[in-house]
Amino acid sequence: MGEEVRGAFQGSPGGGQLKQLVIAGGKGGTGKTTLAVSFLSLSEAGVLVDCDVDAPNAHLLLGPSGEEQVAGRVDGEVARIDEATCTRCGECEDICPFYAVQEFRVEGLFCRGCAVCTMICPVGAISMVRRKVGDIRIAKTEYGPLVWGKLSPGEAGTGKFINALRDVGGEVAIREGAELVIVDASAGIGCPLISSITGADLMLAVAEPTISGKSDLKRALKVAGHFGVRTLVCVNQYDLHKPTAREVERMGEDMGAEPIDRIPYDPEVVRATVEGLPVAAVSDGPAARAIKKVFGMVMEHLN
Repeated sequence: MGEEVRGAFQGSPGGGQLKQLVIAGGKGGTGKTTLAVSFLSLSEAGVLVDCDVDAPNAHLLLGPSGEEQVAGRVDGEVARIDEATCTRCGECEDICPFYAVQEFRVEGLFCRGCAVCTMICPVGAISMVRRKVGDIRIAKTEYGPLVWGKLSPGEAGTGKFINALRDVGGEVAIREGAELVIVDASAGIGCPLISSITGADLMLAVAEPTISGKSDLKRALKVAGHFGVRTLVCVNQYDLHKPTAREVERMGEDMGAEPIDRIPYDPEVVRATVEGLPVAAVSDGPAARAIKKVFGMVMEHLN
């Protein structure tokens, strides 16, 4: 199944020639992956890293996949109680934040490897053991290499998994002579997003013109600002509600994120998605033209 992957690819190796672009949005459904796969199709030498390990779908939008290989595995840790040593005091069950200790046994699917139980156990009956979290896969597509992760059943995405994905993505980019690593971040603002943006050159925040989209974008921009990541804002399907689209852009400006061109609603995006292809590669409709313009503006900011 390959070797365990350790470390994280952060910063731009190779004398600063390799750039990292993170596409995020704060919530699901804003169009991050649509832009990510289109950007890969538009880049002359790019690598796409799908960091949404809980629901990876970039591989579904890059045409029929050719050669695919397992590049490595990611391990986590789970607590184990030595029944011979355990005194059944119950302190581990009381302290566990994930309710993983039940009747002096560890429920593996609940345990998240925080190890607090090992620190509280008065007799040292609890230890941490390694457990496979998932695999890292590399696929060759018509538009460039794709790196993505596949979780083991019952596992959840973690910052460690994201770090490992980025590490492999960087290695693939260097090996292939790529100039751009595109990171398709997961939804939300938790640990996976933090691991996705750390050390990135630029973040493109994709927003939708809704109240919830505005609220979630605000949180994502706060995270990016905290880590000092330069950010641009793009409103997708802006014409669904133009007043809210303008509010989203003004909020971005107020938070130091420059708004760039908008993307209109376009049924061609749905058609391309059904066909499993990047819309920018198969359409010349209004959305595809806007995506191409946004890509050009993003590359100007990166260079």
